Amino acid sequence: KAFFIAGLILAPLGYGLAFGFPATNLTSNPALLIAAGVLVGVGTRMANGCTSGHGVCGISRFSVRGITATIAYLLAGFIAMYVGRHMLGVW
Repeated sequence: KAFFIAGLILAPLGYGLAFGFPATNLTSNPALLIAAGVLVGVGTRMANGCTSGHGVCGISRFSVRGITATIAYLLAGFIAMYVGRHMLGVW
């Protein structure tokens, strides 16, 4: 577990030092970050798992629930991006 956590931290750090750190669009608004975290947590609880769990493990086991959840996640993301970018002009 320690090597996994170390890799999560050191791999992006090493990449950034070698090739430069990419610019991000992360907000500094604490209320927005907290709301986003809560929504992710609620969604994970409602779906009985996360996007990675359903997408990687669920699909590889041919789990109908995992496949359905993955399709729902993707559709929600596509719709949110379309509405935000093309209808509201936010992103």
